Amino acid sequence: MGDFIQLETGETGHVLEIGWRTTRIRKLDNNVVIIPNNKLAQNRIINYDMLESGMSAGLSCGVSYDSDWTRSKGFPGSGQGCHEGARRHS
Repeated sequence: MGDFIQLETGETGHVLEIGWRTTRIRKLDNNVVIIPNNKLAQNRIINYDMLESGMSAGLSCGVSYDSDWTRSKGFPGSGQGCHEGARRHS
């Protein structure tokens, strides 16, 4: 409760109460809207308070064979550098 949501109709507000049959939402103009749960279940709702705590992305990196490996252990923005298995073979 307290999450900031947007209904499919475009209305926005904070969830006040979720009951067995209805949900109460306080709109930004301080009015309370009471919506039957069966109507909510049939529509799309955007919850702006459900943020992801982390994100992942695939990233490939390569190093030329004539590069100095000691200078290529990491690069800006990588956080962890190249994959451990990408070591230069002599």
